[in-house]
Amino acid sequence: MDSIRIVVADDHEMFRECLVERLNQEPDLQVQAHVGDAAETAMLVRDINPDVVLLDIDMPGSPFVAAGEIARRSPSTKVIFLSDRHADRHIARCIDVGARGFILKSHDVRSLVTAIRDVAAGQWHFVPEVLCRMVVQGDTLSLKESPQTRLSQLTPREVEVLRLLAEGQSVKQAARSLGVSYKTVDNQASSLMRKLDIHSRAELVRYAIREELAVV
Repeated sequence: MDSIRIVVADDHEMFRECLVERLNQEPDLQVQAHVGDAAETAMLVRDINPDVVLLDIDMPGSPFVAAGEIARRSPSTKVIFLSDRHADRHIARCIDVGARGFILKSHDVRSLVTAIRDVAAGQWHFVPEVLCRMVVQGDTLSLKESPQTRLSQLTPREVEVLRLLAEGQSVKQAARSLGVSYKTVDNQASSLMRKLDIHSRAELVRYAIREELAVV
């Protein structure tokens, strides 16, 4: 059985080298090269035509552009994005450029190894935190909602309330920050929870952090 040939692309050298060493311990995986720039990755893939590219979503060199270039010029090469965040807008871009997988860096290496094998076999592999927000129809993936669908329903004031709550302020503190009454902020919090189809303040905070509306 031929090994699955891999390129690892991540700008954090220590992470990249540790990942390469770990993947090469698997009998059916072979890292052909590792690089720290997305544009360089796209050029390299044209030359060596690996089976799978692991591409850091935040690395220099426009990783989404690189993924699109790989899909056009090396259609047999499958891209798995690596990231420490999973906002809807990032997932939408991954889908748009033809990525076959998405793995959070907080997951263990076994999850990544499984993803590599799945994608090399022609399957999709998105982590559960992302897959629950997606629709799979045959060979087509999409988000259940456009990244802007839910947020676009909120007023600017509701977005501000959401940000303050996600940053740890209580309703009373948020009211003071905004110069309005407690009841006003409480009503706005209830309204934005209804619009976002969120059922607890804790879930609301997690949503705001995931979509990078808050600095925590």
